[in-house]
Amino acid sequence: MWCYCTFIFKKTISKEYTLVVTLRGAVPFFADLFCKLTGNKVDCDFIAVSSYGATTESTGEVRMSKDLSSPIKGKHIIIVEDIIDSGLTMKEMIQLLQKKHPAAIHVASLLTKPDHLKVELDVKYNCFDIPNDFIVGYGLDYDGE
Repeated sequence: MWCYCTFIFKKTISKEYTLVVTLRGAVPFFADLFCKLTGNKVDCDFIAVSSYGATTESTGEVRMSKDLSSPIKGKHIIIVEDIIDSGLTMKEMIQLLQKKHPAAIHVASLLTKPDHLKVELDVKYNCFDIPNDFIVGYGLDYDGE
């Protein structure tokens, strides 16, 4: 599994990028990817947004609990996400980051639920499509646990 994900990711990154990692769920995915990105100029920062709360369905209301630590103006950004469900949170996060004027924003997701997307998203790096089930493990949690 990781050979496939890191092959796609490593092969296509040729510029200097800042990985914007969504806390906390994407951290295991990010850690595995970051270890494999030797020879690439990669920086990282962390952001925390949520639209779930204590439910298994997205509320559609996105709240940010941690913003980036460093400016991203003029930088090439790759948002590292654990799972894209409805796409609403990712769309909102992209809009929030665009206000910081990066050179480009791309999305890398471990898992995507294509049948549950409610908005159109360009996920440049997608490892796996999955059915519309609620899943946990490998950083994916239920209500922070």
